Amino acid sequence: MNAPVRMPPVINQDDHELVLQLFRMVSRRVKEIDAEIMFIGTVLDQKRILPREAIEWLEEVAPGCIGTVYLSLFKQLGEE
Repeated sequence: MNAPVRMPPVINQDDHELVLQLFRMVSRRVKEIDAEIMFIGTVLDQKRILPREAIEWLEEVAPGCIGTVYLSLFKQLGEE
């Protein structure tokens, strides 16, 4: 769904307007992802799904993010 992909070689990265449009589209997509993550949190908070199910759902919506945040948290705790 949101797996990382490389920039297609046909995109002219020097095209100012095209890059701006891509940024706008990415911004909208990030907002959609944020809304879905908030919804997952609400459903979990209401105990309508199990934590394991919430993590699986989150991985579908934002692959790799929870692992990155988890590792970052432990790194910060280790530095304190």
